[in-house]
Amino acid sequence: MTLFNKWGHSETGFTCESLIEQGVAIMETGKQMIADIKGKLDELEAELDQLEKQGGGDRSTEAERHQLALQDVLTELQQRIDEYHELTGADSVDGQANWQQLDKDLKELDSDLYGAN
Repeated sequence: MTLFNKWGHSETGFTCESLIEQGVAIMETGKQMIADIKGKLDELEAELDQLEKQGGGDRSTEAERHQLALQDVLTELQQRIDEYHELTGADSVDGQANWQQLDKDLKELDSDLYGAN
């Protein structure tokens, strides 16, 4: 936990407000990444369904590889968001609510990814 002096500056020179702004920007970026991944997952699921109907085993395998790649991206994204959360020290009520929503979105995306198997 970083201690702030009476002017609201940390030992590193960052203000509480600047850290909160950075945290919000990171969360927004994370939310956009989640939306992009969900869109790609939907696209791949549709492609996989079509390939299964056509009986194209090789293409089905390729679609599954794409899905595994998305799962890796999701895992990496979760790790980065956890790191950002630690860096920003989002201990305020608003900060916690935002992080909880982002965590919920990630869990939903995780369910979509792993539930498709």
